[in-house]
Amino acid sequence: MRKFFLAFVILLFASIPIQANPNSNYGLIKKVELWELQATHYISLADNAMKSAQVAESKAHLAQEEKKWDEVNKWKKKALSLRKKASGYLTKASTRIEQSNQLRAKFLRFIGEKEPDKFIIGSWNIQNFGDSKMQKKISYQGKDRPIPEVIAEIIKKLNFAVVALQEIEGDDLDPIYAVLDYLNKDGDEYKMTYPEKLGESSNRAEYLPIVYNSRLLKLERLGHIKNYDMQRDPHYAKFSLRSESFQEPQEGKKHFDFILVSVHLAPKQSGEEDEPRRNDFKALPKVVRWLEKKFGEKDILVAGDFNCDPTTSRGSDYELWEKIRKKIGPVHPFKKVVAGEEIIMTDSMSHGDRLNDNLIWQAQSEKDWTGQKQIYDMVQEYFGGEISLAKEVSDHMPVWAEFYANRDED
Repeated sequence: MRKFFLAFVILLFASIPIQANPNSNYGLIKKVELWELQATHYISLADNAMKSAQVAESKAHLAQEEKKWDEVNKWKKKALSLRKKASGYLTKASTRIEQSNQLRAKFLRFIGEKEPDKFIIGSWNIQNFGDSKMQKKISYQGKDRPIPEVIAEIIKKLNFAVVALQEIEGDDLDPIYAVLDYLNKDGDEYKMTYPEKLGESSNRAEYLPIVYNSRLLKLERLGHIKNYDMQRDPHYAKFSLRSESFQEPQEGKKHFDFILVSVHLAPKQSGEEDEPRRNDFKALPKVVRWLEKKFGEKDILVAGDFNCDPTTSRGSDYELWEKIRKKIGPVHPFKKVVAGEEIIMTDSMSHGDRLNDNLIWQAQSEKDWTGQKQIYDMVQEYFGGEISLAKEVSDHMPVWAEFYANRDED
């Protein structure tokens, strides 16, 4: 009965049409087809093994009637071995069916629905993410999980089309390659930009890569801005949206294109020692103007760890953010709805109470923003309140903002 049930499940799911975009989902579709063929093959092998086991049992029964006890034992052992083999084949078939159904679930939302008209841009300081941390595992949900796997799962959970990363350390970008391996294990096509390791000294040097879903975004240009003597030179990437992955643009408009800048500004110090941070903030409007002039693009988003809290109403943090508001554009608060009530989120740290991480953009991009901008509280929403586990991944939480894909005017 089990093999007939499995065969029915395969036929049932194989009959569901996958109306996904052929360019963006071709690899996943082929993998689903391969796994279903393998499941069918395992079921066939199980069926043959069961038939052979029945033959062996018949021969054992005949040998028992003739009192040929050696033959009885031989054929009973043979039948038992064949039944175990059939059970193993059925287990393999069941695994392949489960895997193919998980991939098919990704496509079901497309059936009868339009392509999306919004996408999400994120930023995340992963805190000292180098070779040592890449090798670490955390015990969570009943198993030891590599930190790159957890990072990849959070990126996918938040549905980031692109995310600017900070504090990628070590001699190379192997930690991000490890994250990409987990992001792409089911056939997705996430890629990253290749920045230089930047910093005014070895203890401040880090990579600021940008990871993006290449089925949604096309990388046009990338580089670094080294003109303004910042503690860590910003890394930027210019993107356009892949038209086949989103709804058609509204009349008279086009798909959104933009420049994303990944930054990690100098840490806050007291008195004159805070000069590096003040210098970094002074340079930010110049960075935006330089990019706008070079590429003729007004949709410029700066994302990262600013080491400065925009929620303060006085002091150095307030003064620095006021200059950004005047020279770049509005700095929107992070908001979310809790129990039907909108609240302002003021903490982007997995412990502590500072809002260091942010995304900002020029006033011209206001019309492209959907109004959604949030901090992902991974302590509560991913780790169930286990602060110690969250801190193993990072002392910062991911932040994101959502933009319209099909109504760009510049």
